[in-house]
Amino acid sequence: MIPVLDGYVATLRAIMKERDVFALLVIAPLFYSFLYPQPYLAQTVRHVPVAIVDEDRSAISERIRQYVKASPELTLKVMYANEAQMQDAMADRRIFGALIIPNGTARQVARHEQATVAIIGNGAYFSVDTAVLNGFIGAVQAVGTRIAQQRAAAGGTGTLTVHGHYLFNPQNGYANYVIPAVAVLIIQQTAVLGIAMLIAVKRERREGRERYAFTDLLGELFAYSTIVFCSLIYYEGYVMWAYDLPRSGRFWDICAFGAMLALAIAAFSMLLAAFFDRAERAFQMWIFTSIFLLFISGYAWPASALPPLLRDVRWIFPSTSGILGLTKLAQMHAEWHQIGPEVLALVTIIVVATIASSFALQRAHVEQT
Repeated sequence: MIPVLDGYVATLRAIMKERDVFALLVIAPLFYSFLYPQPYLAQTVRHVPVAIVDEDRSAISERIRQYVKASPELTLKVMYANEAQMQDAMADRRIFGALIIPNGTARQVARHEQATVAIIGNGAYFSVDTAVLNGFIGAVQAVGTRIAQQRAAAGGTGTLTVHGHYLFNPQNGYANYVIPAVAVLIIQQTAVLGIAMLIAVKRERREGRERYAFTDLLGELFAYSTIVFCSLIYYEGYVMWAYDLPRSGRFWDICAFGAMLALAIAAFSMLLAAFFDRAERAFQMWIFTSIFLLFISGYAWPASALPPLLRDVRWIFPSTSGILGLTKLAQMHAEWHQIGPEVLALVTIIVVATIASSFALQRAHVEQT
């Protein structure tokens, strides 16, 4: 085991020595942990400028307007008499949503008929549209509930009230949703670039032994995975606590899964590095994959909606198992049997990538020397 330890120590020293590699593997995850969450600290969209098209001009429409004004999601900018004026304001982005109250709404309510109002959204921003929809629906439902309660008091009939609760994301916040997933992707992407750069630099300088032994590879693998593991625990521990993100998982379960993920990311990165002949090649060939990997992971977009080929290919990348597995363990308090597919995928990546990178790096080393 001494050669493994020698390779471990030598790799850590090489990381400390190469400033660019150190910046990617150590500094970049720290930097992104402060930079990336900043735009999402508000968690939810507030005070979206909206309008009301009041064609009814009744006591009910006035009551709806008061509830809209009280909504934290919305800011009522203007009242319009017709839809044409509202559409012009939407096109100019002076407003991002509108509620249309048709003529005769109050009369239909008085007759105990079904009255319908229309909600118009911009469609360009999902988060904004969600705020518009929730704000207007909340206002209309509040008026409807008040009317139902008044009728119940008069006629003796009951009312049904609905209370919504967002499981695992009580605030329904965007930061709660996006940061845990992107954290795994940040760590993987910086690791791939840093490891590929270091291996390419050593190859360019013709450093290393005449024979690239398997023990050398294991030493490097454990060194890289140690740094990746520290980054993962930093995100799952300090960052989640600092930004008050949902966290209910068991710490030792997170550490165990994080260790497997770190080994998978390190082995995967070393395998890719064997095919990059120069340090800058990793940036040219890999940096553009981040958004693609996030979407195919099944987190930002349902895996069931992916093409069949992508549903299978996505498991090749450690980020898929990392995002899904850590989210389940850390935020959803999952048990180990509930992350079986993620664990199996990581173990497969560790074994296959380690063996494959051994042959690939040995061949590259021989060709270079």
